Amino acid sequence: MDPEIMGRLEWQLGQASLMNTTHTRPDRVDVSYMPYFVGSTIKEMRTWGIELFNGGLLTHDDNWTLPRYALRTEIRMGDYDEGGGVSYCRDQLARRRNGHSWERDLRSALETSYYDCVEDFERRNVHALSRRGSRRKERYTFFSHEQQIMHQDQETLLDPAQVPVDELETVTEQLHTGKVYSVMLSLQVSQENRYLANTEGTRAFTSSNVWTLSLLIGMPDDDGFLHTDFVSYHGRNLEDVPSPQRLRRDGLKLIRNLASLANAPWHVSNAQYALMDHHTTGTLFHEAFMHAVEANRLSEGAWGEQSNIFFGRMGSRVMPEGISIIDDPTRLDLIGGYTLDEDGVAGKRVQLVTDGMLTEYLHSRQTANHLRHRTATQGRSNGHARAESSSPPIPRQSNLRVSASNGLTRQCLLEELLRRVEGDGQDYGLLLENARAGQVDVEEEGLHMVWPSRAYRIYPDGRKEPVKGAYLAGTPHMTLQSIIAMGHAAKTHGAFCGAESGWVPITVSAPAAIAKAEIARMSTSEFVELPPPLW
Repeated sequence: MDPEIMGRLEWQLGQASLMNTTHTRPDRVDVSYMPYFVGSTIKEMRTWGIELFNGGLLTHDDNWTLPRYALRTEIRMGDYDEGGGVSYCRDQLARRRNGHSWERDLRSALETSYYDCVEDFERRNVHALSRRGSRRKERYTFFSHEQQIMHQDQETLLDPAQVPVDELETVTEQLHTGKVYSVMLSLQVSQENRYLANTEGTRAFTSSNVWTLSLLIGMPDDDGFLHTDFVSYHGRNLEDVPSPQRLRRDGLKLIRNLASLANAPWHVSNAQYALMDHHTTGTLFHEAFMHAVEANRLSEGAWGEQSNIFFGRMGSRVMPEGISIIDDPTRLDLIGGYTLDEDGVAGKRVQLVTDGMLTEYLHSRQTANHLRHRTATQGRSNGHARAESSSPPIPRQSNLRVSASNGLTRQCLLEELLRRVEGDGQDYGLLLENARAGQVDVEEEGLHMVWPSRAYRIYPDGRKEPVKGAYLAGTPHMTLQSIIAMGHAAKTHGAFCGAESGWVPITVSAPAAIAKAEIARMSTSEFVELPPPLW
């Protein structure tokens, strides 16, 4: 921890104590604008990364020796429990820590945030006039009462110079062979030192490291349509980065999988029974459930928008009996773990679903007090406010764990899949593996999509046939309630999740699962490789 940076935040908070503007309105009423909360965060961010393409170094990003500094200043006016206004000011501080420059930027951020908060508070007052009774409070923001925290992490330094760039470059060259169209290897390393201080007395320093490596290979089929498959790895220590030998072995597996699609049939859209591997199941729960239980979705926005997917469902069944879901940021060995969230609240293990029943939401300080009468938090945050860089924080997932008390073995899942297929008179079931992406429209009906990298038809006689272009689509209640069976052995994968507060690292642990869902066919109008005219 650098005492100079924390000292700068102390200076800014000292300036904040002087802010109290009184304004006399035309009706001769004096209005005073004094913040009840001021908080500020400085993030010292080191990044290092490479992108290798078809045997060559495409990009090299090195912000390690000269880090970037991001500032977020937050001001709240009104009252913790009665509500009020809020503003955030985001800024980049000089990379060479010049005292005069930093003091000017810290003062400017404080002043900007102050007047933005006055404007926000008055706007909410006006909007409240159009509401009646208790609905007037919906127009204000709230903030939970939390304990003062004094915390200091132990900083762990990484050395990206130990990454064998030349050997990784050779791996991509070796894999770019035969019909392989593209080999992309990306390695990103980041270290974030965060300094947090507020007028409640909290002073905190946290330090976290994350690296992520992905290998993406593309190969056209006989029709010229380009298919991709990938493998990714995540960790905290560079010693855990996979060796070039392992990357080559894993890359050859991807090539074999892609080669099997050369003349494979295209999927035909239908409602079908599908067996999803742990990666696809975890991605499905992340998209269909986790984003919808971020409590900011349940609060009415500035224009009256809110998500009603799981609104008012506390204590009711939202998925089949036997399924339980936990989000646990205290697992610091996983990339989604952290000691304190962006509000300066200790991350807490949250039981979101117990035996299929919804038991809690993910909360920040703002949502916890706003929804205190509708949730189990009783107005206290469960430490899930997260953000990238200086973005305003919102409740986000950390380390998701899905489990089933009545889980089956892999063989039993296959037998159950085929039993359902035959009983329904279908010709085959589907096996979906290695989800490469997912998305959800959580503000509306929750329409979500999950794209597996690999899909197979599983016939009653045991045959396994690759199929192209299949992806899963649906809405939360239909998808989650359609789960028929789950495995007992979970596997964990890491990822980066994007939302309004930016990209944050997460992990997902889930078993395989069977569901009857809508399996659609992706468009074939893009990513078609033209024949090379000069070869």
